[in-house]
Amino acid sequence: MSDVTNIISAIKARLETITKLGGFNTDAGDNVIIGRRTPDQTELPILCVFDIEDDPDEAERYLPEMMITLTTAVEAYVNVGTDPMTAVHNIIDDIKTAVLDVTDRTLGGLTLDFGYGGREIQWPEDAGTVISVRVLFVCLYRETYGAP
Repeated sequence: MSDVTNIISAIKARLETITKLGGFNTDAGDNVIIGRRTPDQTELPILCVFDIEDDPDEAERYLPEMMITLTTAVEAYVNVGTDPMTAVHNIIDDIKTAVLDVTDRTLGGLTLDFGYGGREIQWPEDAGTVISVRVLFVCLYRETYGAP
């Protein structure tokens, strides 16, 4: 598998630990997919994990080995319910708690560094019932090219 695929898979594995029995606010870890799509109401809550962009180090751009900054996203879709503010911040807290491990900032050795990159909330329109949240994570990893 590619480096990016391994990184995304590691994030997915951490997200799958999100359960109320595990001490989290939600059971969002029961429905985690790789890739981005808009779910239907019956799938909620759902977490989608995917990569957004990579940015190679300028000085190493043409070398067979380069340092790359990769931005990944976890998009969460949840029902508004009666308390949308609590719903949205519970899912954000669950995602950050599951993915960010202060004892392992390398995703099990897949990256050189891994951290939080911010978040964005999409509040529903007037009669909407679904909130979406995008939580970004940024990592630094080394990619090698040439003979396999």
